[in-house]
Amino acid sequence: MPTEPHRAAAEVPPTGETYWRADDLGKALPNEEHAISVCLPRWQDVIDYEEGRERVMSALRAGYPRFVLPPALRELHRQLDPESGGALALAFGSEAAAERCVKHVEGAGGLARCLTGPPGVPAWVRFGCGDSMQAGWLVWRTFGEGLSSRAARAVLDGVARGVAEETAAGDAVRRRIADEHGVDPGNVFLTASGMAAVGLVARLVARARPGLPLVQLDFPYVDVPRLLRMVAERIDVPRASHEALAALEARIREGRVGGLFTEVPANPLLGQVDLARLGEVARTAGVPIVGDDTVASNFNIGLLPQVDLVTCSLSKWFNGRCNLLAGAVVVNPEGKHAAQWKHGIEQDGITPPGAGDLIELEKNSLDFPARMKTINRNAAAAIEWMRGHPAVSGVWAAEADGGLWRTGRGAGGLFTFSLHGGEAVAAAFYDAVELPKGPSFGADFTMLCPYTLLAHYDELEDVARLGVRRDQIRISIGREPQHWILERLEAGLAAATRA
Repeated sequence: MPTEPHRAAAEVPPTGETYWRADDLGKALPNEEHAISVCLPRWQDVIDYEEGRERVMSALRAGYPRFVLPPALRELHRQLDPESGGALALAFGSEAAAERCVKHVEGAGGLARCLTGPPGVPAWVRFGCGDSMQAGWLVWRTFGEGLSSRAARAVLDGVARGVAEETAAGDAVRRRIADEHGVDPGNVFLTASGMAAVGLVARLVARARPGLPLVQLDFPYVDVPRLLRMVAERIDVPRASHEALAALEARIREGRVGGLFTEVPANPLLGQVDLARLGEVARTAGVPIVGDDTVASNFNIGLLPQVDLVTCSLSKWFNGRCNLLAGAVVVNPEGKHAAQWKHGIEQDGITPPGAGDLIELEKNSLDFPARMKTINRNAAAAIEWMRGHPAVSGVWAAEADGGLWRTGRGAGGLFTFSLHGGEAVAAAFYDAVELPKGPSFGADFTMLCPYTLLAHYDELEDVARLGVRRDQIRISIGREPQHWILERLEAGLAAATRA
């Protein structure tokens, strides 16, 4: 049996306590207008959400903004395009992003037009029909360059943000990120979301090495492969075995690779590729490596020694409040083509975080290092405890074992686990556990979800062959007292084993 949950002094009051009950379905996580998660308190709620059942869809008061339009944005769309009631309009965070959307829709044979204004809306797109709207929605969702909830609210309320205040906030955020990476802030570029950062870099790499495929290494976040394929040809190397890496190295030496993309560690099984091994071959061949540090955070891991460009979703650990989207690209100043990347970013038409989001991000990230120290400790304790629990059949967690990991910090707050008894027991635990339940991660409150069902519902058999199973549960540990978290996990496991 596991040891009794350790009772530590309360560092912060528990947060999100009301978001696990059946009647909390659809509530915003956290309870505020610009929340980027939503409560799906029962296993069946998740399945019904994926299948678009009215019972769940009509209850949603929030959602991850790339998948569920925030209320302020829905209202803004109705005002922009009253003729369609907003059903054929999408607002973007930059004119360049809107123009890229139009180009994609027209390339697919659809109709779309880029429009400007009103003040506070850099650009919006009016689609000619429902099919064109669906093609545009795919771009809006995948590339993460839509106007933000906070920016839309400012437009609706007629609030104009001061340029000087926004600039100062952005400068402070860039300095914090640059300091963690040990670079000048001029090497840090802020984007509207983590996917906007990935899209920006993918376009740069594709233009720098035209006609060559982009390689996705290890099991990726679900939208990254789609984005890469929308930019260029894509090759997947989902298992970083010795044989797979050897074959990839041969392709690189033969000049048949445009760029390498990977997440360190990967989500949801928290493995990582051997970047040191690939880096030597890639640098010799002039092939850029792009690494994403979202899962562990740049507080815990430093990718720049081994990659040319770092992407990150600041929406997660860096912001820590689950209430905005933002991303970052960091250029390795020691990389062979650093000047080329920086020039390309400046020319691309970068989509920045929305009006007001930078100010919120700067405020929320003030305690980022202290918050991550607490989360690292909490997660390490929870992982050890769960590995010793007889109801738990497997735990997948990152190992901060030197190399790219920053000494004396931790492995982050995200891990995945499975239970003896498969999906039936997992569902019973999920339904019973008194912790917030919803998509996303990186908040200062603990939150869990059946990630495979949410991210890969249409390809469950395919991903199961890679070890990503439908009965696995992913948990994002917060900074509540350790005993508070472990007691709730223990109670949920007890309820599941009795079911």
